Amino acid sequence: MFEVGKISCYMNQSDRRGLFLGLVNQGVWQEINFVKTQAAQIRGGHFHTRTNEVIFLVRSRAEVELQDCDNPQQKQQFILNPGEGVQIKPYMLHTLRYIEDSEQIALLDVPFDPADPDLHTFT
Repeated sequence: MFEVGKISCYMNQSDRRGLFLGLVNQGVWQEINFVKTQAAQIRGGHFHTRTNEVIFLVRSRAEVELQDCDNPQQKQQFILNPGEGVQIKPYMLHTLRYIEDSEQIALLDVPFDPADPDLHTFT
């Protein structure tokens, strides 16, 4: 089965001041992005050959589909809710379908390079 998939915050604390969500406390991240996506839109539909990625939903819900490129019959589908994330390793085809307007944090261990994008699709 998959070594990747849905992940939860490592810390979730609230008090009179508000809320503190600990998203990630491991890894070496070279790029961190805040992304807004409109309802009914799709992101992903690709895989990376050298990039690890973590996506955390801040607001909204999204349907996630993961497929192992080395074993295409292995698929996972699940709903991400606010405060939940997904870990995506190289050669994992990933597609997110946004159920509502959303906000997310995306972490990559390899910075995106427009001259050499690590974005691939099945042909």
